Amino acid sequence: MKKLKIILLAVGIVIAIGVGSFYAYYRVTEKTIAILLYDNFTMLEAVGAYQTASGLMLRNYTIKFVAKQKGRVNSSYMQSLQADYDFADVTHADILIIPGGEKTEDILRDQATMKWIKTIDQQSDYTLTLGSGTVLLASTGVLQGKKATANGYDKERLEKLGVTYVSTDYLHDGKYYSGMGASASIDMVLGLIRDIADADLSKTTQLFIAYDPQAPVHAGFYEQADSSVKTLTGRLGERKTTDIPKKTIAMYLYPGFTMLDVTGPYQVFRELESLGYEMKFIAREKGIVKSDFIQSLETPYALSDVAAADVFFVPGGSTTFKILDDTVLMKWVRQMDATTRFTTSVCTGSVLLGEAGFLKGRRATSHWYVGPMLDQFGATYSGERYTRDGKYITGAGVSAGIDLALFVVKELEGETVAKAIQLRIGYHPNPPFDAGTPAKSDKKTVELLSKMLSGATLRSSPKKPAAAAVVLDSDVDPVCHMNVGGEHADTTRYNGKVYGFCSAICKESFLKNPEKFLK
Repeated sequence: MKKLKIILLAVGIVIAIGVGSFYAYYRVTEKTIAILLYDNFTMLEAVGAYQTASGLMLRNYTIKFVAKQKGRVNSSYMQSLQADYDFADVTHADILIIPGGEKTEDILRDQATMKWIKTIDQQSDYTLTLGSGTVLLASTGVLQGKKATANGYDKERLEKLGVTYVSTDYLHDGKYYSGMGASASIDMVLGLIRDIADADLSKTTQLFIAYDPQAPVHAGFYEQADSSVKTLTGRLGERKTTDIPKKTIAMYLYPGFTMLDVTGPYQVFRELESLGYEMKFIAREKGIVKSDFIQSLETPYALSDVAAADVFFVPGGSTTFKILDDTVLMKWVRQMDATTRFTTSVCTGSVLLGEAGFLKGRRATSHWYVGPMLDQFGATYSGERYTRDGKYITGAGVSAGIDLALFVVKELEGETVAKAIQLRIGYHPNPPFDAGTPAKSDKKTVELLSKMLSGATLRSSPKKPAAAAVVLDSDVDPVCHMNVGGEHADTTRYNGKVYGFCSAICKESFLKNPEKFLK
């Protein structure tokens, strides 16, 4: 008996050591991606990087938005993002991402922000910059003698800081990755995923966000652009208001929308401000609207506040199919469409246009997973990056919103304006792989993502008890961090709490190792 007790004690010690080592391992291997937010940051550069970097969550990375003070941080135009962490909360990051902004001179004078950038960079494995974010990092002295890129109008300033300026979409020199602007926020992070994880994960991420860029105009880099385009680029940048009657671009948001679906077109359309356009973000009820992953946007207008628009836009999201039976919403959408010059969508937003009856007998496109379902609305799936049929312009998945918006601008104001906007936002896509569609991807990857996306195409049915009747202890999927908020594909109970998941795949991952994801 004594011998048995000794054996059991020894086994207990081994188990305790094993469990302790397990938790210690995950404490050590958990890694942080810190995205800096500051007043007047460029929205698309922050969101493009964050939406793409979500692929690294499968490699135990956590994304944190950090600012000098916690709370909502205003971008360079209208919108804001939520920073849940301040400088005191985040003293180390494995990957630091610094987006550009319109008033970097103010940040250069902000000692606290510059000190934090320098401190985090000294410890990071990789530091990524976009646009004028490269100027911020270079001002700390760490890029002296290194190659880097940014917008063409930052070239002289970078060279004075000892940087070898290269005119390209993005590049990396050692641990430093720098990008020119909008598209680089996607291209660069896909390249980083390839470099620190593997090519398969990078390609899977690219297919998930349907990144198969096909810009409708080509201005070239700053040095290559026509003088007329450069001149117009400067005028757009002045942000002067005009006395001419305003034209409205209305963007409808609903809980579960996809951030990049919105911020791509938003970044393009906002450049029309000096030409007499104004943007209006609208929701069923005005206020903060949560996206399907971490972040949220603000909507100053409710349905009853806006009755007409020149351009109406609907993004995709994880809950589009579930809002189709909202009779109040659909009535409003039809009323809005009666006033528009163009009615547009990206990703699953085309489903809402189809439900409203706009696409019957027309050609249209959508996310590659949803496209074949458009026939239930009487539409023909084109499979194109963007498709115009009459006044209806639909875009493919997620990242296609940038291409769609440039095409809409071209139709509204002409090719020169579209080129000037392309040049201003630094949209020169050059992904590391040609893998943004199912035809260009591995069959197993397509099947895996199709399973993950299947829950997003379920339509609410009054004949069945709604999944939302299950009360969750958290409205966030603990595996992928998507906002499930009752609109979940599956649930499980663990330690007395109920957790919801966007898909069976996330649920299976959780059940294999719950403590890892709850930690």
